[in-house]
Amino acid sequence: MAQLAEFITNHLVLSVLFIVVLSLLINNFVTDFRQGGASIEASEATRLMNRENAIMLDIRNKSEFSDGHILNATNIPFSEFDNRTSDLEKLRNQPVIICCKTGTTASLAASALNKLGFEKSYRLKGGIEGWKQASLPLAT
Repeated sequence: MAQLAEFITNHLVLSVLFIVVLSLLINNFVTDFRQGGASIEASEATRLMNRENAIMLDIRNKSEFSDGHILNATNIPFSEFDNRTSDLEKLRNQPVIICCKTGTTASLAASALNKLGFEKSYRLKGGIEGWKQASLPLAT
């Protein structure tokens, strides 16, 4: 213990930087947990869809969905979550990837799904825009 105290006093800047980085990492994990699961890249989403039969839940409105969506995505607009809980319940036993336009509304939807008892929910990082940036196809 004395050696640790000596190290900290001799390397004060490194010690402070270590504490800052550690607190940022912990904050990131806590934020992901509170927001209803992890944020995943498009490549991880395709892996989950192909290997674990994950459901892509597109929470954009119907007109945005019809302009272009991920193949086999289920469209339940976030504004209709309260009225469509029976449709959401059907998805409970599978991994669900939540997709919105840019990835910001997906956090709210993930929290709502967690309250309904969903254990495997993920947020598509960057939403449809992130999907497009990864040069992945959209269906119309």
